Amino acid sequence: MRDQLAASEAVWASAGWWLLAATTAVFALFIVHRGGWRRFWLGLEDPRTMGLVRIVFAFFAICNINGLWEHFTYLWSDEGMFPAAVARQLLAAGQFSGFGDGVVADEPWGFFDGAAVLRYAHGPRFSLLHFWDSPTAMWIHIAAFWVAAGAFMVGLRTRLAGVLAFGLMNSLLHRNGLFWEGTDIVFRVFMAYLVLSRCGRAYSVDNWLRCRRLAKAGRLSERDGAGAGAGVAPCPEHPQGLEAIYRRIPVWPRRLMMLQLAALYFTTGALKSGGVWAQGDAIYYALNLDHFYRVPLQPLTALLGTTVLPVVTWFVRFGEIAFGLVFVGMVLRLGAEEQLVRPSRWATGLSWLAVGGACLGLVLTAWPDTSRVPSTAGWWGMGVAVLVLVVVWRIAGLGWIRRYLLGRRIWLTWAVCTMGGIYLVMNIGQFQTVMLTLCLVYLRGDEVARGLAWVRRGPSPVPAEDETLPHLHHDGLVLPGWVLWGALAAGVVGIVAHVRGGPGGWIALTIAAFLIGVTWARARGLAGRRPSTARAWAYGPAGRLVIGAGLIWHITAVGIWLMPAYDSLKSVRASARAFVRTWLVTTQTDQGWGMFAPNPPRANDFLQVLVTDQDGEVWDMLTDLHAPERRTFPFIWNDRARKMNRVLIRNKGTGKRYRPWVARYHCRQWAMDHDGEVPRSVQLVHHRYSIPSPQQTHEKGWYDPEDLFERTGKAKVLHTETCATAVLGQPTPVMRARHGLPPDEFRPWVRRKRARWEGRNRRRK
Repeated sequence: MRDQLAASEAVWASAGWWLLAATTAVFALFIVHRGGWRRFWLGLEDPRTMGLVRIVFAFFAICNINGLWEHFTYLWSDEGMFPAAVARQLLAAGQFSGFGDGVVADEPWGFFDGAAVLRYAHGPRFSLLHFWDSPTAMWIHIAAFWVAAGAFMVGLRTRLAGVLAFGLMNSLLHRNGLFWEGTDIVFRVFMAYLVLSRCGRAYSVDNWLRCRRLAKAGRLSERDGAGAGAGVAPCPEHPQGLEAIYRRIPVWPRRLMMLQLAALYFTTGALKSGGVWAQGDAIYYALNLDHFYRVPLQPLTALLGTTVLPVVTWFVRFGEIAFGLVFVGMVLRLGAEEQLVRPSRWATGLSWLAVGGACLGLVLTAWPDTSRVPSTAGWWGMGVAVLVLVVVWRIAGLGWIRRYLLGRRIWLTWAVCTMGGIYLVMNIGQFQTVMLTLCLVYLRGDEVARGLAWVRRGPSPVPAEDETLPHLHHDGLVLPGWVLWGALAAGVVGIVAHVRGGPGGWIALTIAAFLIGVTWARARGLAGRRPSTARAWAYGPAGRLVIGAGLIWHITAVGIWLMPAYDSLKSVRASARAFVRTWLVTTQTDQGWGMFAPNPPRANDFLQVLVTDQDGEVWDMLTDLHAPERRTFPFIWNDRARKMNRVLIRNKGTGKRYRPWVARYHCRQWAMDHDGEVPRSVQLVHHRYSIPSPQQTHEKGWYDPEDLFERTGKAKVLHTETCATAVLGQPTPVMRARHGLPPDEFRPWVRRKRARWEGRNRRRK
């Protein structure tokens, strides 16, 4: 046992060092191509893409929250699953260790000090409904979100409205995590990037008001006037110049969304590593999940389950893994269009050789420990794919590969076909709609403008702001190469010193401070003779330094967070995640993309809630598809109750923790619907039936889900709650007063408890 443990620790250590080497090699590659890095991330662009993304994204964000309308009170009010005091202890206990005590504390704030506020600010759950969660407060909160998100959608006070909508949306999501799914994570992460962009400069009320004000003052470049809408520099005819209709915006938020979308697809595709995906049966099982299909598809899946659906399964999975190629193609396209100065071929070759060698070392170290060594056929397949790519490169040239194999026409078409097809046959809420919306970030602003002009059959679009206007940043100051290499060395030295038990952070900070000081002095020395560039920058030298460093840090943090949970990376992953956790949690960009991974469910699971009243009669609350009354097709509007029931069925994590509170909610709700009469008990029952395999339905024919459930379904009691003695198993006095119910002394067990308490008080007197 000790030998095995020592061997595992050796593998973990080797994997960690190979991972550091690979990361260092990637950063070295970026430094070699630093001119392309600056132009790719820190330039300016037409604002119309982000303006359109803002409108569509905000609309679907509102739809995503409104999709929970049946469960607003259940999830976010003190009359729902649990009040704020329970939410604080159940979901955010570490944040509220200095606040009020007690599960049913009446005072929402309690006593706290400055240290308690800092603990709360550390996260990860931030919600106003942790403090005020009456039905009135809940509806005020939801209405405020609607107003803020609506203002963000139309572009009224866009930046402020976006920040408020983002905060209020997360405040709702963090109050109760039972309903969470991948859709909510997509909205959280991408809205964080969208709010940071200047997306209000196009297709917004703000820009319309601005243009109207400038036109009245004679300072707007009109479509048919000077500058044709793109702006005019100061001149004798226009001493103050004319402003453009569409001012350019920093490009990095859209490029960051492009990279994040590629990472999302790649991660979720790579995590689909189970045998069901490999066999090609995953789409078959997904289409037979009763909670998802819009209409019963059993006859169709039985017909296509062993022929067409395996091809569709592989098409979906390998498309997800390879979608990131479109991002690579966009980078290569920019390099070709900008005609950037190419670095030394030797430097480029050595950098790529270092990246490849470090990644190969990491793979060979990590794979044996996870028992996921590819077969001989797999190695041959990868080798043939690389060989074919090299041959095509040499014959057809890089331009052909960039336009087709790495082009948008293939991969955006794949995304539209995949997400559009899933949306037509399955109901998974707003996931497909938001993923289709995010495809827009791969379009340039002028392409969006031409597309909308074609739809409207209108005139040709107005050009974006002229990049040569003098008020934009045209300085040619760049960081010296030795500063960047020194910063990379500082980071590596700091990490190595930290691993060895030394003051790694202080070493890295000292070297970084020295480099920043030298750079600042050099910039001041060149203040009067700065070179200029034809293309404009988004920021000045200081802004480019800050934003560039921030982008490097954020991309690295997300990459660390998405590191696979292999055994060989276990210790490295845990410590690295702890290092970046505060940043990602604070920015609400912590993420996980394991949808239908490693395998999709192969059984249909339902949650039944049984209430036993005071007369001993058992009532089914019809909470899931086990009840024929709930099987209403076509299934058009998504009901998150089905997602919540699937979570509650799990025997670990969130599901097991929430079960008592769901049962107690039904205790209280029954009492509120029956003049305050609390039932005897509530049971949560798990029903399950297995989905026949594709081979079985191909041989025996399609099945009727209701008949199969009736014949083969199994039931298991997950939780039983006795309402009379359960904490918050009865309506509180506040709830009784709100709904005009009899006071709690009508309950005999409360009357006996009160009599004993009064008797003790009399004896004390």
